Amino acid sequence: MFDLVVLFHLLVAAGIGYFAFRYAFGPVPNAYQARIMHLDEVAPDGQLLLVLTLLYRIAGFALIAAALGYAALAIGGVTAGLFWAKAVMLVMALVVGLPVGIAGYRAEVATTVVTPWRAVFGLTGAAVLAFVLSVM
Repeated sequence: MFDLVVLFHLLVAAGIGYFAFRYAFGPVPNAYQARIMHLDEVAPDGQLLLVLTLLYRIAGFALIAAALGYAALAIGGVTAGLFWAKAVMLVMALVVGLPVGIAGYRAEVATTVVTPWRAVFGLTGAAVLAFVLSVM
């Protein structure tokens, strides 16, 4: 069961990494955000594109750091049975997952453009489940 919990945590880290790489290296704006801007007939060019690119890269590389930290805690802390490492991972997932998921949900409700809030909450739920399994 313990190896399964570590694997579960690593899958969560991989999911965080997936989103991280999309923002760190992907197009600006991404598809759903471009659709939202199109609703207001906003063309993301010039200085707006520069600011968006800056924000995307900051978010992307911060999430890469979070994914790497989460994976390191899973490999080192969870395998060693350290409760503090498990608790830190839970806090990391909630601090990132809840506000990002809520913001995506609110944007989707306001615009009817599909956002990735479901995947974000799925990853957050998986992290919570992995925590619960790790302390059983």
